[in-house]
Amino acid sequence: MNAKILTERESQVLHALVEAHVETGAPVGSRTLCRRSGLSISSATVRATLGRLEEKGLAEQRHTSAGRIPTDRGYRLYVAQRMRDGGFAEDTEDTRLAEALREHLQEGGFQEILAQLAHVLGDVSHQLGVVMAPCFEQGVLQRLELVGLEGGRILLLVTIRHGLVRSLVIKADAQTASRDLETVSRLLNERLAGLTLAEIRGSVQARLVELDRLAGPQLIQAVSRHIEDLTAPNGAELHVAGTHNICLKPEFHDPMQVAALMALVERRQELARLLGSRHGMVITIGRENRAAAMRMCSVVTSSYEVAGAHGVIGIIGPTRMPYGRLVNLVSAAADQAAALAG
Repeated sequence: MNAKILTERESQVLHALVEAHVETGAPVGSRTLCRRSGLSISSATVRATLGRLEEKGLAEQRHTSAGRIPTDRGYRLYVAQRMRDGGFAEDTEDTRLAEALREHLQEGGFQEILAQLAHVLGDVSHQLGVVMAPCFEQGVLQRLELVGLEGGRILLLVTIRHGLVRSLVIKADAQTASRDLETVSRLLNERLAGLTLAEIRGSVQARLVELDRLAGPQLIQAVSRHIEDLTAPNGAELHVAGTHNICLKPEFHDPMQVAALMALVERRQELARLLGSRHGMVITIGRENRAAAMRMCSVVTSSYEVAGAHGVIGIIGPTRMPYGRLVNLVSAAADQAAALAG
């Protein structure tokens, strides 16, 4: 809906309605709105304005004697206007939440820190925190190395341009000589270095088939299978925390709604695919979400970049959420993830 169809007064009342309902969780009447918002108009004028907002599909009155609540379209127009006008101004509470985010993160590997970030994000926001590791499909392979380990195992190290390294342990049938590992590493680099991970995943078997004559065929086959696994988008690299927060939200009183959302969360690959297409700051509200299980939710996400690849950090919760606070929190978390990766 175009914001131009609203008068200045209608826009003020809509903003006041959203903010009052988010804070109280209850339908808001005209007198309450006047008292809480500081609008310098009478309750009768507010009541008439609320009626016009209802006619335009931006507010609804579920019971005749009750106040009104925003609709999904009302939330969308509220968020769109605030983002168009420069975003949500930070206040002291936003600063406190961002500091709490930084303070609770502990040292560890990048994946460990991302898992911590999801937990802290869920705890601080009282919503569902989601953190997806960078998807390196467009990352360019700089170097690949095979390192022998004890027990016949082999460490596969993949260095992506700009210095990021991913690793995977391969279980070999027998101990492989260091000389053979060096030979296979050299041959793999000759054929794969300079390609994106998406290109490698789609053609690794064909590119390595001729190597069977030059090195151990079993080793080549094992390595090629694991390279495909390493370069594929992985739902296991999506970290989700705070499911208990969702269960406590009054909007999710229906067990079937909660069960559907939790089932989606458990299908990490599907959720990772939904989140992976979101670039920049993205806010989807209610029926704007493609997954049916998320039609009662709003999703606030921000992407972050590592070595030319992008990951996603965000919050999932009911449509009645403090959008300004969560937009600023998610933005701070994305900045934190990018800084930690650097």
